[in-house]
Amino acid sequence: MCSRYTLTLNGENLLGLFEAEGIEDPSLPGWAPPRYNIAPTDNVPIYLESEKDGTVTSRLEVARWGLLFGGKRSGNPLINTRVESLEGGTALAGVFAKRRALVPADGYYEWQKVGNQKQPYYFHGDEPLAFAGLYQWAKAEDGSWLLSTSVITRPPTEAAAAIHERMPLVLPRSFWSDWVDPTTEGSRTLLDAALAASDEIANALHAYPVGRAVGNVTNEGQELIAPLGA
Repeated sequence: MCSRYTLTLNGENLLGLFEAEGIEDPSLPGWAPPRYNIAPTDNVPIYLESEKDGTVTSRLEVARWGLLFGGKRSGNPLINTRVESLEGGTALAGVFAKRRALVPADGYYEWQKVGNQKQPYYFHGDEPLAFAGLYQWAKAEDGSWLLSTSVITRPPTEAAAAIHERMPLVLPRSFWSDWVDPTTEGSRTLLDAALAASDEIANALHAYPVGRAVGNVTNEGQELIAPLGA
């Protein structure tokens, strides 16, 4: 389960990363980087594409991390979504069919059980990452809308398995457009292709132990990703 991650890119950097359209203010209201300890229910940037009247537009949005179901702001938000839960007639199949997003990150944390304690590790690549994600709009009683998102997880690579039993579904740049394309229906074929595309970049991630301060959601700062003992 991915429950913490980092992202230091601002709105302008993210616009360039995804070549996104649709926003005039590159500061992305609701997003204030850099962040070294993003936690569930925080506001996070996501990239998505939508189709209307045959026209596809790409957008950067700020969503709450924790997917809400049924179009209402009730129930337990889904922070992570197992890739295995997206098949068949599951409740998530409808979201996966059309509302897929990318969640940008610099890296993420995972915890390894060491005796009676848990040791956090920081995973990162050589360039910004993009997690496969889902998005959903939910409506409040006052009529306002809230955008929410979930990070999809996959079985770990051999190296990552030594630390945790799951990892985010990290997608290479070459697969970004395939994942978010609203004209492509979510299917087993798409999932298989995403997993295959993910393998190379997932195997190339670097991981090292960090201090336990990241376990407290109130802690922030670059020191959280400093190697343990550095």
